[in-house]
Amino acid sequence: MKTLGEVRAATTSYFESVAIPSARLDAELLLAKVLGLERVQVYAQFERLLTEAELAAIRPLVKRRAGREPMAWILGTKGFYEHDFEVRPGTLVPRPDTETLVELALAWIPADADPVYVADVGCGTGCIGLSVAAARPGARLYALDLSEIARDTTTANVAKLGLESRVAVLRSDLLTAIPPARPIDWVVSNPPYIPSADIAALAPEVSRHEPRLALDGGADGLDVVRRLVQQAAARVREGVLLEIGAGQAQETARILAAAGFVDVTVRADLGGVERVVAGRVATRGGGVRAARRATSSARSSTLGRYAGMRLPAGLPDRTRARQPRRVAGHPAPPLGVPLLDGTAPSRGRGAALPPASGLLARELAVRVSGLLRAAAPRARLCRGR
Repeated sequence: MKTLGEVRAATTSYFESVAIPSARLDAELLLAKVLGLERVQVYAQFERLLTEAELAAIRPLVKRRAGREPMAWILGTKGFYEHDFEVRPGTLVPRPDTETLVELALAWIPADADPVYVADVGCGTGCIGLSVAAARPGARLYALDLSEIARDTTTANVAKLGLESRVAVLRSDLLTAIPPARPIDWVVSNPPYIPSADIAALAPEVSRHEPRLALDGGADGLDVVRRLVQQAAARVREGVLLEIGAGQAQETARILAAAGFVDVTVRADLGGVERVVAGRVATRGGGVRAARRATSSARSSTLGRYAGMRLPAGLPDRTRARQPRRVAGHPAPPLGVPLLDGTAPSRGRGAALPPASGLLARELAVRVSGLLRAAAPRARLCRGR
């Protein structure tokens, strides 16, 4: 039998021999995981004799790490911003640099915005969007990713943080899964931004293991950024915040400005690298906002036709208090209605979506019901018309 101290020393030495950058730290974290200890407790139990069962549980984890598998995949969790997130093989590991994106998002999204609709594009573990949603009680989050593993991991983290009622996890190529009638106030994203030719030279943890879908940004690293900005310019009501790589800030800022975004801002991470580029939608005028007003008007017209009656004019002021709050004068439908691919909030897969007309009718029925309850004092007047 070997002591904990001996196993820790042997594991550290082995990791150093295969060029693991943080050999001792990783050895201690793996031992702590298997033995159910905090890392500091490993030091206090150096003389503890390990059983054969404990040694057998340690060996496969050491082998995985020696193969340069990311530590977060082996441990199954990673701390990010204010929470610990579940991390599974096949997902991009959350990084401290990305916290810069969350910090700027929370600086730009008012604390009292309710509701405010946020789309986390390429959500991965969900760490960006869920960090924003946890800090903004009025946030309604679309967590979007093409990867099934990413969506399942995000769904697990939604449940872990207790945000099921405010998050919808959807399979989506960028913003395409969000129906056109659904509002999007803010887009936050850590898109693939590594130039294709640079991926092979990255650390083995990244180049051998992390999903290429989450890494490869094309020839200059900005292919996905261009597509996302183009889609966002047609839909977003408030702004876009993007993580980018070293040396990409100025070109990303130019892309945002060319798409019509204003107040374009560049924010550096703690290492001094320009890490986040963000822009706001112009507050007044513009074709995009005009189109949104037309959409809002069309939805109101549809409401009247669906009701099959003349809604009473001049409803009492208390009617307004019963309606969902609006953001910047736009409709705010509840996020809980099933979305494009038939998913309910926080589910990556779900029952088949009813016909589009059925969804609209269901939502309109809820709204009409509220209007009729509010108009009850005038019921006799309505029937007399």
